[in-house]
Amino acid sequence: MGYNELQENKIDEFDKLDAIIRLILFMHKHPHSTVSKLLKFRGGQKSLYSAKKFLETNNLLTTNIDTKNKTTYNLNQKGTKIAEHLLEIEKTLNTN
Repeated sequence: MGYNELQENKIDEFDKLDAIIRLILFMHKHPHSTVSKLLKFRGGQKSLYSAKKFLETNNLLTTNIDTKNKTTYNLNQKGTKIAEHLLEIEKTLNTN
């Protein structure tokens, strides 16, 4: 594997991590989000689905389907706890 391939892989990993963090914070601030609402988070569709898959795989997300087949997504208790830690980090970074 050449340097460029290795570098691209690391950048892809960082992009995924960045999208995951942003999605967790977005979902914490916007509970009961639908897919269309989630698509408004800055990251694009590919980032969204990759980050959403990570949240599902790591048991951080709950999915609810109502009687009209409308699907909403929420952070579960574990996801909320992580979001609260990320908010503290964000708060610390924003202070002088």
